[in-house]
Amino acid sequence: MILNFIRLGIKILLKTYCQKIKILGIKLINKNNKFKGKFEKIIIEAEQIIYKGIYLKYAKITGFNLNIDLNKDRTFLRIKNFQAETILHLSGENLRNIINKNCSLMNKKVREFILKENNLEEIYFNNELILFQLSKDKKKYKYSYRLKFDKNNLILNDIFTKKYLLIPFDKNIIFNSLKVNGDYLKIKLKSTVKFDY
Repeated sequence: MILNFIRLGIKILLKTYCQKIKILGIKLINKNNKFKGKFEKIIIEAEQIIYKGIYLKYAKITGFNLNIDLNKDRTFLRIKNFQAETILHLSGENLRNIINKNCSLMNKKVREFILKENNLEEIYFNNELILFQLSKDKKKYKYSYRLKFDKNNLILNDIFTKKYLLIPFDKNIIFNSLKVNGDYLKIKLKSTVKFDY
Protein backbone atom coordinates (compact mmCIF):
# COMPACT_ATOMS: atom_id res chain seq x y z
CA MET A 1 0.00 0.00 0.00
CA ILE A 2 2.69 2.50 1.01
CA LEU A 3 4.82 1.62 -2.04
CA ASN A 4 1.87 2.40 -4.33
CA PHE A 5 1.40 5.73 -2.54
CA ILE A 6 5.10 6.58 -3.03
CA ARG A 7 4.95 5.62 -6.73
CA LEU A 8 1.87 7.82 -7.13
CA GLY A 9 3.64 10.69 -5.37
CA ILE A 10 6.68 10.34 -7.66
CA LYS A 11 4.41 10.32 -10.72
CA ILE A 12 2.73 13.51 -9.52
CA LEU A 13 6.14 15.13 -8.94
CA LEU A 14 7.33 14.17 -12.44
CA LYS A 15 4.15 15.46 -14.07
CA THR A 16 4.46 18.70 -12.04
CA TYR A 17 8.07 19.34 -13.07
CA CYS A 18 7.69 18.31 -16.73
CA GLN A 19 5.56 20.09 -19.31
CA LYS A 20 5.01 16.67 -20.88
CA ILE A 21 5.96 13.13 -19.88
CA LYS A 22 4.79 9.58 -20.49
CA ILE A 23 5.92 7.45 -17.56
CA LEU A 24 6.72 3.86 -18.53
CA GLY A 25 7.58 2.55 -15.09
CA ILE A 26 8.84 3.27 -11.58
CA LYS A 27 10.73 0.59 -9.61
CA LEU A 28 11.58 1.01 -5.94
CA ILE A 29 14.25 -1.44 -4.79
CA ASN A 30 15.29 -2.55 -1.28
CA LYS A 31 16.94 -5.84 -0.35
CA ASN A 32 14.29 -6.71 2.25
CA ASN A 33 11.41 -5.05 0.33
CA LYS A 34 10.58 -2.95 3.41
CA PHE A 35 10.34 0.82 3.46
CA LYS A 36 12.03 2.63 6.36
CA GLY A 37 12.29 6.07 4.80
CA LYS A 38 14.93 5.03 2.31
CA PHE A 39 15.31 3.04 -0.92
CA GLU A 40 18.61 1.61 -2.11
CA LYS A 41 17.64 2.23 -5.70
CA ILE A 42 14.91 3.76 -7.83
CA ILE A 43 14.54 3.24 -11.57
CA ILE A 44 12.32 5.59 -13.56
CA GLU A 45 11.69 5.11 -17.29
CA ALA A 46 9.79 7.64 -19.38
CA GLU A 47 9.36 8.86 -22.96
CA GLN A 48 7.97 11.84 -24.91
CA ILE A 49 9.41 14.26 -22.34
CA ILE A 50 9.53 18.04 -22.28
CA TYR A 51 11.45 19.42 -19.29
CA LYS A 52 12.44 23.11 -19.08
CA GLY A 53 12.54 23.44 -22.86
CA ILE A 54 14.51 20.19 -23.31
CA TYR A 55 12.78 17.64 -25.54
CA LEU A 56 13.63 13.97 -25.02
CA LYS A 57 12.59 10.81 -26.81
CA TYR A 58 13.40 8.58 -23.80
CA ALA A 59 14.98 8.75 -20.35
CA LYS A 60 16.01 6.14 -17.80
CA ILE A 61 17.05 7.46 -14.39
CA THR A 62 18.65 5.12 -11.87
CA GLY A 63 18.83 6.83 -8.48
CA PHE A 64 20.75 5.60 -5.43
CA ASN A 65 20.07 5.90 -1.68
CA LEU A 66 16.77 7.71 -2.06
CA ASN A 67 15.47 9.28 1.18
CA ILE A 68 11.73 9.96 1.28
CA ASP A 69 9.97 11.91 4.02
CA LEU A 70 6.33 10.93 4.61
CA ASN A 71 5.65 13.41 7.43
CA LYS A 72 1.89 13.40 8.07
CA ASP A 73 1.87 17.18 8.62
CA ARG A 74 2.66 17.63 4.93
CA THR A 75 0.26 17.01 2.09
CA PHE A 76 2.97 15.59 -0.14
CA LEU A 77 6.00 13.35 0.11
CA ARG A 78 9.42 15.00 0.05
CA ILE A 79 12.44 13.48 -1.66
CA LYS A 80 15.92 14.55 -0.59
CA ASN A 81 18.67 15.15 -3.15
CA PHE A 82 20.14 11.93 -4.51
CA GLN A 83 22.80 10.73 -6.94
CA ALA A 84 21.65 9.30 -10.26
CA GLU A 85 22.92 7.74 -13.46
CA THR A 86 20.81 8.73 -16.46
CA ILE A 87 20.45 7.53 -20.04
CA LEU A 88 18.84 9.97 -22.49
CA HIS A 89 17.76 9.47 -26.11
CA LEU A 90 17.35 12.55 -28.34
CA SER A 91 15.95 12.27 -31.85
CA GLY A 92 16.61 14.76 -34.64
CA GLU A 93 13.11 16.13 -34.04
CA ASN A 94 13.92 16.58 -30.33
CA LEU A 95 17.04 18.59 -31.19
CA ARG A 96 15.11 20.68 -33.71
CA ASN A 97 12.48 21.50 -31.07
CA ILE A 98 15.18 22.43 -28.53
CA ILE A 99 16.92 24.74 -30.99
CA ASN A 100 13.67 26.34 -32.21
CA LYS A 101 11.75 26.58 -28.94
CA ASN A 102 14.19 26.79 -26.02
CA CYS A 103 14.62 30.45 -25.07
CA SER A 104 17.73 30.19 -22.86
CA LEU A 105 20.76 32.40 -23.44
CA MET A 106 22.92 29.36 -24.15
CA ASN A 107 20.48 28.08 -26.74
CA LYS A 108 20.59 31.49 -28.42
CA LYS A 109 24.36 31.00 -28.81
CA VAL A 110 23.77 27.50 -30.21
CA ARG A 111 21.31 28.93 -32.78
CA GLU A 112 23.78 31.63 -33.80
CA PHE A 113 26.58 29.08 -34.17
CA ILE A 114 24.57 26.54 -36.17
CA LEU A 115 21.96 28.45 -38.13
CA LYS A 116 24.08 31.36 -39.39
CA GLU A 117 20.85 33.32 -40.18
CA ASN A 118 19.39 30.34 -42.06
CA ASN A 119 16.16 28.45 -41.39
CA LEU A 120 16.43 25.03 -39.77
CA GLU A 121 14.76 22.41 -41.97
CA GLU A 122 15.86 19.07 -40.52
CA ILE A 123 18.37 17.36 -38.23
CA TYR A 124 19.54 13.79 -38.68
CA PHE A 125 22.45 11.55 -37.73
CA ASN A 126 25.05 9.76 -39.84
CA ASN A 127 28.35 8.08 -38.86
CA GLU A 128 28.63 9.72 -35.43
CA LEU A 129 27.82 13.13 -36.95
CA ILE A 130 24.86 15.44 -36.46
CA LEU A 131 23.77 16.85 -39.83
CA PHE A 132 21.77 20.06 -40.08
CA GLN A 133 19.81 20.87 -43.22
CA LEU A 134 19.31 24.63 -43.48
CA SER A 135 17.67 26.89 -46.03
CA LYS A 136 17.77 30.55 -47.04
CA ASP A 137 16.32 32.31 -50.09
CA LYS A 138 15.11 28.98 -51.53
CA LYS A 139 18.62 27.52 -51.32
CA LYS A 140 19.45 24.54 -49.12
CA TYR A 141 22.66 23.92 -47.19
CA LYS A 142 24.03 21.05 -45.11
CA TYR A 143 26.38 21.41 -42.16
CA SER A 144 28.00 18.57 -40.24
CA TYR A 145 28.95 18.67 -36.57
CA ARG A 146 30.59 16.30 -34.14
CA LEU A 147 29.42 16.42 -30.53
CA LYS A 148 31.98 15.71 -27.79
CA PHE A 149 32.04 16.13 -24.03
CA ASP A 150 34.42 17.13 -21.28
CA LYS A 151 33.09 16.63 -17.74
CA ASN A 152 30.07 18.96 -17.50
CA ASN A 153 30.53 20.56 -20.93
CA LEU A 154 29.36 19.60 -24.39
CA ILE A 155 31.54 20.67 -27.32
CA LEU A 156 29.99 21.13 -30.77
CA ASN A 157 32.60 20.97 -33.55
CA ASP A 158 31.99 22.14 -37.13
CA ILE A 159 33.91 19.48 -39.06
CA PHE A 160 34.56 21.75 -42.07
CA THR A 161 35.59 25.05 -40.46
CA LYS A 162 37.05 23.40 -37.30
CA LYS A 163 35.27 26.03 -35.22
CA TYR A 164 33.65 24.85 -32.02
CA LEU A 165 31.10 25.94 -29.45
CA LEU A 166 31.46 25.11 -25.76
CA ILE A 167 28.07 24.37 -24.17
CA PRO A 168 28.45 24.45 -20.35
CA PHE A 169 26.02 22.58 -18.11
CA ASP A 170 25.41 22.56 -14.38
CA LYS A 171 28.52 21.40 -12.46
CA ASN A 172 26.42 18.61 -10.92
CA ILE A 173 26.07 17.03 -14.37
CA ILE A 174 29.00 14.91 -15.55
CA PHE A 175 28.79 13.39 -19.04
CA ASN A 176 30.02 9.79 -19.38
CA SER A 177 29.33 9.03 -23.04
CA LEU A 178 27.72 10.30 -26.26
CA LYS A 179 26.88 7.97 -29.09
CA VAL A 180 24.82 8.14 -32.27
CA ASN A 181 22.62 5.06 -32.21
CA GLY A 182 20.69 4.79 -35.47
CA ASP A 183 18.20 7.66 -35.58
CA TYR A 184 18.90 9.09 -32.12
CA LEU A 185 21.68 10.43 -29.91
CA LYS A 186 22.30 8.39 -26.75
CA ILE A 187 23.73 10.29 -23.77
CA LYS A 188 24.89 8.79 -20.46
CA LEU A 189 25.53 11.08 -17.50
CA LYS A 190 25.80 11.25 -13.73
CA SER A 191 24.15 13.99 -11.70
CA THR A 192 22.63 15.08 -8.42
CA VAL A 193 18.84 15.16 -8.67
CA LYS A 194 17.31 18.05 -6.74
CA PHE A 195 13.69 18.96 -6.09
CA ASP A 196 12.72 22.53 -5.25
CA TYR A 197 9.80 22.52 -2.81
